[in-house]
Formats: sequence, structure tokens, C-alpha cells
Amino acid sequence: DLVFHLIGATVPQTSNDDPIFDVMSNVVETIHLLEQCVKMNIKKIVFLSSGGTVYGIPQMLPVSEDAPTNPLCSYGITKLTIEKYLYLFHHLYGLSYAVIRPSNPYGPRQNPKGIQGAVAVFLGRVARGEVIEVWGDGEIIRDYVFVQDLVDGIYRAAISATSACVYNLGSGEGYSLNYILEIIQGVAGCKLTVHYAPARSFDVPRSYLDNRRARQELGWSPKTTLKTGIAETWKFVRSNVR
Repeated sequence: DLVFHLIGATVPQTSNDDPIFDVMSNVVETIHLLEQCVKMNIKKIVFLSSGGTVYGIPQMLPVSEDAPTNPLCSYGITKLTIEKYLYLFHHLYGLSYAVIRPSNPYGPRQNPKGIQGAVAVFLGRVARGEVIEVWGDGEIIRDYVFVQDLVDGIYRAAISATSACVYNLGSGEGYSLNYILEIIQGVAGCKLTVHYAPARSFDVPRSYLDNRRARQELGWSPKTTLKTGIAETWKFVRSNVR
């Protein structure tokens, strides 16, 4: 009845290194998936897009679903391209769909040794007694959504019959990386060692999402505060990182 598409072969940091691989592994393979959905008479597909990279540098904050889309990395372009193919398959074959544009998801079970997900990666470095590396001056503003809140929103989008097909799922508020580090220091109860590296060209200075459509049409709202969510994530990281 339902397909949840969360597979991605790249991340923003690496996608510009090989755009051809990005398109072949994400866009082309998704088209194969959509063809199978039509063949198997799937009722609806829910796609996890990106609530940051598809918009590029916002012209207005918070960013609504109707804001201009000007990605600064191949990752965002492929996400947006898949959104367009979903519309095409809906138009051609009647395949229902919902697009979720999440802000920065975090929470227990996120990989603390990965290269994506500031909260988990920072906490992993704290647990291992390593230096935390920050790109830029730490004043980049982002929106963070706790994993349980995100899953609730995905579920609601999957079962709801609404006129809209695209939903921002985020806290609706922006926080700097330096503020995240302050919370982590308080939660972990130790002094952090931070190294500030040169800023990256594809990092948008400020971005946080307008979640009013999800609130109004899905009855969804984020329940977990940033401090509570980071504390829950720290419990997981502290118990699993060696």
C-alpha cells in the first residue's frame, strides 16, 4: 500500500565532487522505483527530500514550501528533481505521493562517526575525547528536528488525504552551531575543545523552516525541545561509543 523512500547515496558535502554519480545513483534509481510502484499498484509513496538544500539561500525566513528553490549543491538538485518526477508519475499514472522536507534530523541511533548530522557527530567526538571541528565561525543558523517528531510527521503525511503534497517538517526556529555546542557542553558536563575551520562554499548562512502547513493540514507539531533531544541523544552516544 505504501512505500517510504529514504534511500540516498550521497550527502551535501560530497555530492558536488561527482554530480554524475549523484544523478545516476539517486535520480535514475528512483525512476526505476517509481516504475515498480506503478507496476505493483502502490497506493502512495512518501519521499524524504531536504528542507535545507532544495531552497538554497533563503530570500525570507522562515522558509515556506512555496519559497524559491535554488540549490547550491548537487544533493539538493537531485532531491528537487525527484520531487518533480513524483509529480510527473502522479500526472501520468495517478501515483499518489507526499514529499517531506525535513530540517536537520537528530536523535538516538544517528551515526556518531558519520560526516552528516552535527548533533550526533559532535556528541561522538565528545564521547571519544576528540576535538570538535566546525566549518566557519559557528554562527551558521539551522533548524533541528528530533527523530521521533519527524517520524510522527512522516506517518501523518502517509495516512492523510490532503490537497498539499509537500511538507516542511522542522522546529520552525533557527539555532547556531555555537548554541548547539553550549547545550552539548551543559548536557555532557565537560569542557569542549573546538577547532574552527574555513567555511564551506555550499553552506547556507541561515535557514529554518516554516512548518505552518504541516501544523494546519496534518495536525503535526514538534514536541521535543532542543535541550531534551540532545540529552536523549547523548544517552545513546555515551552508551554506544567506544
